[in-house]
Amino acid sequence: MRNLVQLARNGSGRAAAIVAMAYASGDGFEKNFEKAEHYIILGARSRDPVAAYLMADWLRNGFVLDQDIAKADEMLDLSIKYGYAPAMYEKALQILKSSDSDKTDQAVALLESAAEQNNMRAMFLLARMKETGTGAAKDVEGAVDLFQRLARARHPEAMAYLKDLAERSANAKQDSAILAKLELDKNIEVIEVTGEAFEVSLVLDGLVDTLVSSGKYDQNSIGSRIRGVSCNESFKCGSIKPGDDPAASTIWELISGRKRWR
Repeated sequence: MRNLVQLARNGSGRAAAIVAMAYASGDGFEKNFEKAEHYIILGARSRDPVAAYLMADWLRNGFVLDQDIAKADEMLDLSIKYGYAPAMYEKALQILKSSDSDKTDQAVALLESAAEQNNMRAMFLLARMKETGTGAAKDVEGAVDLFQRLARARHPEAMAYLKDLAERSANAKQDSAILAKLELDKNIEVIEVTGEAFEVSLVLDGLVDTLVSSGKYDQNSIGSRIRGVSCNESFKCGSIKPGDDPAASTIWELISGRKRWR
């Protein structure tokens, strides 16, 4: 962590974001909100997408920083501008939950961009939207492709959806090409690739993952993962787990996982 502080002072926005999280959570340093604020501002000034994303979340929730929704939206848009997939996913959720049908295409485009970067949440939500035709054009083959990629990346629920799709497609006598793809996935092989070469940015991203998995964070946005900061159902607490109910019929049901497709 001390090395990260030096990197942050030397201009690494990513290091500054990690140090800010450490001070905010008390994981790695003694909890200190003043220093967390200092480093998150430092990271944002360095135009780091993770810092901008984290700052947006803190501003939205009034954690560490005073609540400022307008500024939060501005920082989230900056993170998207810098190409950060989690920010794209977050913005897409905001749009879809707003029920503003005029912006649905924008949400889908953001999910597509995040999915291209292999953001699993975006891939999973987009797959479900394509599967059901909820908020996006119905595209079972496109959904299958996404679920296949997720299964290979060890997504915990993708295989269950593929098997369910295979059963339903067979019963409905779906296109043979789709059935062939699904058949191949019944015994899908998960391939792990490792390499010796890596960059400092990848190491820092790994440290972000370590902080996230430390137990002080849940499965929602970074800021609301800190213990003592609650998320409310109207914005960040949607589950993406399948339920046992009949098919979803609204965007909210799709996002919250309140209903399962058929």
